[in-house]
Amino acid sequence: MKLRKNLLTALFIVLCLMLVSCHKTVVDEEKNNQSETISETEGSEEILKHQIQSYLSEIFDEAYQPYYEGIYYEISDYKQEIEENEFSSEFLFTMWHLDSGGDISSEQGKKTRANFRLMVKGTYIGGQSAIDSVMMDVSPVGEPNYSVPIEECFPDENAVLSLVGYISRIDTADRKLVFDKLFFLTSFENEELLNQLGVSTEYLPNGYYLYNPEERFFEYEISEEVVCRRFEMHEDRSWLLTQTTLSTMAEALNTNTPLYDITVKNGVVTTISERYIP
Repeated sequence: MKLRKNLLTALFIVLCLMLVSCHKTVVDEEKNNQSETISETEGSEEILKHQIQSYLSEIFDEAYQPYYEGIYYEISDYKQEIEENEFSSEFLFTMWHLDSGGDISSEQGKKTRANFRLMVKGTYIGGQSAIDSVMMDVSPVGEPNYSVPIEECFPDENAVLSLVGYISRIDTADRKLVFDKLFFLTSFENEELLNQLGVSTEYLPNGYYLYNPEERFFEYEISEEVVCRRFEMHEDRSWLLTQTTLSTMAEALNTNTPLYDITVKNGVVTTISERYIP
């Protein structure tokens, strides 16, 4: 009888230990799963943010690189929500670039930024995102109004820029022009940038410094109605810009000057002019 009682007591203790062990295993697994979930949530923000920036950089480069030099991008004020593999991210996207100047020569070479308040939506599975939409906030004040696709903000048929730089080739048959943009920097307008480049502002040959931040040649289509102008010496021995043909411009390329002004409208060259260099 006593032996039977001792066996029952031992069995009860073993069962208790087994229950405690099982409970500990369940609790440990719950803690581990919770820890993994927290870790995945914390890590997903940086991963998703990086993937969004890579995606936006690619489409912005395609839209703006024919017009600007020195482009780079930043994301700030980033917030995201992920629910059942669907994500929504809101943030400020900043595009930095060197201003081409357009028709305002004093702005050439200045570091310029453009801000876009964006909302990006898509799916996020296994550390990989698929972006469905990128919408821009068009509300001037108050609550954001994400109602315009970012593509509608890119240069279109109405986008016109005046650029200065080198022409390496004019193909009259295929009507193509290969061009490398540069900037005229002066001590009055671009002192900060000149200091960063290690260029003394006390002495600049002819009062300016030619800055070519990226030796990158872009190929542009030439309009059928392109207007070409090159320097010709007149009877009084003065040099004047005179309208000429595309063929003549191509044949005399880089003979009078190595620099040219071009006007680009929607990625198509509409004017080509030789640039006078003092």
